[in-house]
Amino acid sequence: MLDKQPYLGGNSGKASSGINAALETSVESLVADTTRSAGALARGELIDRLAKDSAPAVDWLRNRITVDLSMRSQLGGHTQKRTLRPANAFVGAEITFATGQLLNKMAAEHPEQFRLMLKTKWTGLSRGGAGWRAAAVVNGSEAAFEGASVVIASGGFGHDAKEAETLLLKHRPDLEGFPTTLGPQTTGDGVKIARDIGARLVDMDRVQLHPTGFVDPKKPQEHTKTLAAELLRGVGGLILDRHGRRFTDELGTRQAVVNAELAATSDGANFPAPMPARTFALVLNGKAAEVADRHVTLYTKKGLLSKVSGLSGLAQHLGVEPGRLRETLGSYNAAAKAGRDGFNRTVFPAHVPVEEAEDFYVGKITPVIHYTMGGIAIDADARVLAEEDGQPIPGLFAIGEASGGVHGDNR
Repeated sequence: MLDKQPYLGGNSGKASSGINAALETSVESLVADTTRSAGALARGELIDRLAKDSAPAVDWLRNRITVDLSMRSQLGGHTQKRTLRPANAFVGAEITFATGQLLNKMAAEHPEQFRLMLKTKWTGLSRGGAGWRAAAVVNGSEAAFEGASVVIASGGFGHDAKEAETLLLKHRPDLEGFPTTLGPQTTGDGVKIARDIGARLVDMDRVQLHPTGFVDPKKPQEHTKTLAAELLRGVGGLILDRHGRRFTDELGTRQAVVNAELAATSDGANFPAPMPARTFALVLNGKAAEVADRHVTLYTKKGLLSKVSGLSGLAQHLGVEPGRLRETLGSYNAAAKAGRDGFNRTVFPAHVPVEEAEDFYVGKITPVIHYTMGGIAIDADARVLAEEDGQPIPGLFAIGEASGGVHGDNR
């Protein structure tokens, strides 16, 4: 196993909202939600496999690395409560840490069967004596590794804008200047190598913008942002414009919320400089913050969320009239009681109404490059497909964000 980072985990280690699985909910509903998000580019055979294997995958995680996935929530774009997370930890960090421990143990106890090579940059792939020969650079020296099969799990290309060859700007030049939540290692190495040996690439212009990347008030223009987890909106977080107004269903699909943010920016409703373009406010009342206590505590310690006292404190922090906020929260409370708001939101947290005397937690957010749906074409068994004839390339597989087509138009 080769990894160019000095540690395992990649962007998966940052995931904090949960993992979706058809547990206590139907496979059919997960297929339907995923298909709806994938739009015209939905590939039924890939979505079916993703949904049908989701419960066994979670069972494997629970049994093999004993990760806690006991909490279940309904988050953006979902019609059921199927997003699983630990009761008192961050899901990505828990899974990647436990998996890393298992892999290090295997490498130490069975070196003849498994080698773990960190700080090893994969540079090429060709046919070798045993099937495949992978070229790499280890501590500045060239090396080669041979095997019957290769699994490409090198991630997407959402942070390759400054590379000699940038897939991101080639396929989405309109995203130049958008910040990202992705680590600097996310440069599409595996996607480019697979293409160069004849693999087909699909949906390369499909790049997901996530609506809530935190703007650090100390470094508002920093390119890499911390993600404001989907969970914050799931527990009742509201998105407000510079006038203190809601303008979207916070639990809509990521693309729907981003579209609303871009439209609000066109209308001049975003917060002005020194905030970056397309900046809005994310607000949690005290009762919502208690449900997401672990996340809120971390983000507050990082200075990404600020605690303010009551509606007057919130109004002062945002620089808006208290009367406007009172109107916004009153409308939200009434909609929650009625079961529908003007943005067709129909799912509301149990801990409403939002009360003026509560403490509030508030931070600034902006849309960020978060995931690339495009990548290496695969079939339902993760076999890489050839550009020439669309047939599987023997012994070559792609998984995760390196693969393309699973999520179609958007995830």
